[in-house]
Formats: sequence, structure tokens, C-alpha cells
Amino acid sequence: MSYPTTRDGFHNYIGNAVQYLDSNAVRFAISAANKTEMDDKKLLWDPLWAKYVDPAQVNSQVRQNVKDMIADWKRLLTSIYNDIPSSVLTSTDASTLNIAIGTSRTNIAPADHAPVLQIAGIKHLQTGLRITDPENPNTNSMPPGQHVHLHVGIQDTPGSPIVWDIMRLMEVHKFLTTVGFMDADVAKKGYFRACYVNTRGEKGPFSEPISSTIA
Repeated sequence: MSYPTTRDGFHNYIGNAVQYLDSNAVRFAISAANKTEMDDKKLLWDPLWAKYVDPAQVNSQVRQNVKDMIADWKRLLTSIYNDIPSSVLTSTDASTLNIAIGTSRTNIAPADHAPVLQIAGIKHLQTGLRITDPENPNTNSMPPGQHVHLHVGIQDTPGSPIVWDIMRLMEVHKFLTTVGFMDADVAKKGYFRACYVNTRGEKGPFSEPISSTIA
């Protein structure tokens, strides 16, 4: 499959593709996890795009968020398309979604274990994390067909609830990653937990949270 190369074109593609996939979710056998992630992501995408096209609201952070979410959209949609049974695809499906008919598909089972998180470094408004597969601790690789969902939480004061914000959910595909924070987060405690996610959007168990003070 191929995706539009311009951001305007990709935005239009998302609007059409999500509506088409929702309408054909049963026929395409889209997993509940992937459908939920797709619909949730669309709810986040629309207001983000509205900021992006508004000269009064767009800034470097909004542009970066759009760039990151486009990459995540491509990862999710590719996963959904790869899981559609070839036998149900029609020429209309292929032309609407711009995907090929007849590609082979192999389903990957959900992980039965969680990744291990370690603090790799702390800088001003940044916390570095190292992600390790406990079943292959001497490598930097993730299990085949898996990537990581990294959840970031904030605790305002000791003893207060940890707020796991969906806007701080990160897709991670490498063993090292950096989490950014805002000035208002300084001196609060950041919490991190992660799980593996397969190509169908099915999640394995979460790791135990780790934490560090935000500098």
C-alpha cells in the first residue's frame, strides 16, 4: 500500500479511510483493539489538524505532533490492512484504500510478557528510557512482530493520584526513547509503564511502573 505524500492529502485520506473501515469492520475482520485505537486516534487527530491549519494556533510543537501522528497512523493502518483476509477484498476496497489485493498475511500472537523499562538519563524536561525484552536481555531487539506502547503518567505531589493521560501515549519501535515534558511539570514525578503490541493491535501485559523526578 502507499499513502499520500502531502499532509493535506493524508488528512483527506484519513477521513475517507476511517469511515470506510468503520463501515466494513465486520467484513474486514478488524480486531476490536485495532478498531478502538483507530476511532480513538481519529478523535485526537481532528482537533490537532484544526490547530495545524489555523495560523493563530499552529507552532513547532503542533507541527511535530502532526508529523508523529502521521507516522503512527501509517503504522496502525498498515497493521489493519495486513490483517484483512485476502479473500474478502474487492477492487472497490483496493481503490478506496489504495491497497493491493492478494498479499500474504501472517498473524503474530500477543506477547505473553512485558518489556523491562530503565531510566537511561535525565535532562531538563526530558527523561530517557531504555526498553529491554526480558526474554532476550542481551539484544536491543523487540520480539518479532511487536512494538511498544509506552504510557506516561504524572504525579503532581507525593501521595496524589497518577494521571495516565491518553495524549501521553507513545508508540515506540526502538530500544531507546526520550519522553518530553512541559515547564509546568518540573519537580513533579513522571511514571512510565509499557506493553508489547502486535500487528493486530493486541496488547500483552503491562510492565510495573517506574518513576523519576522531572528536572
